[in-house]
Amino acid sequence: MIDAIRQKMSVCPSEEDRLYLLESIDEKCGFFALNGLLIFMVSSSLDKKVDMLKTEKLLLNTNVEVLNVANDSTFKAGKYDYILFNGASEETDFESFVKICTLYASEKEKISIKYFFFSILDMFQLPKEQQFKNRIGLIGELTVIMEIYDKKGISVASGWHGSSTDKYDINYQNTVIEVKTTTSDLYTVKVKHDQLFGREGVVLATVRVIESNAGDTLERLIAKINSIDIFAKDFSFQLKLGKELKRISPKEYKTKNVEVKGVRFYKNSDIATIRDIPDNITGIEYNCTLLETKETRIEELIFG
Repeated sequence: MIDAIRQKMSVCPSEEDRLYLLESIDEKCGFFALNGLLIFMVSSSLDKKVDMLKTEKLLLNTNVEVLNVANDSTFKAGKYDYILFNGASEETDFESFVKICTLYASEKEKISIKYFFFSILDMFQLPKEQQFKNRIGLIGELTVIMEIYDKKGISVASGWHGSSTDKYDINYQNTVIEVKTTTSDLYTVKVKHDQLFGREGVVLATVRVIESNAGDTLERLIAKINSIDIFAKDFSFQLKLGKELKRISPKEYKTKNVEVKGVRFYKNSDIATIRDIPDNITGIEYNCTLLETKETRIEELIFG
């Protein structure tokens, strides 16, 4: 769909304030061109107009009376809401916009256009370079999600970064997992004591990686994940993934190769640690070497 929309935009007339249909998703929504820019438009379910909301890349307008579309005589006039993407079709953000709006189309009866607009803002902000997150950590988290899917046949994507207040990387039903990615062949990772040992049943997943041309870029890893329908069609997962990718250096996303050398799981009850820490001492962090620690087979982890 993305390539088709790009191609149609390249030949679309540039008449001012004329609306052109590019691609229908269903009878209530689709992608259109307006003044040379892409908009996602959906039949309005709002009782009244919401104030126009605008950021550098996105604009939300609601309850707009649309009478006709220049290239579609079957278009139904009525009230519509739309989000305009203020960017070029060659941008990576263009692809992200088309993908997330397409997924939203199947959620539009449950999620308002205004809520959707606010939920995607982080995907289209321009972070400062110093705000970029280490891509290695994201590779580790996605690797664990895929490892669980491959071995257990279930997706824990809904429990990945479930809320801003959740201190664990994955919290799926009855299983909480903290993911650490390391380049150490001894599986040495830095842990926060209170986080790992503050409750029973925490699983520590460690992913060992090395920088290697034999490995994958983050871009290729995500392409593999999105080749699986259960992930590609998961609106919530794609929304969170889009936000995480906005914190990754675009250059490293496409050019830095990482090879995964191993994935291990440990129950916190099997990990040796500091004992008898007084209650008035908090915030302890330390390096923990896990090579000789008892592993837990992924098949033994409880989900549900």
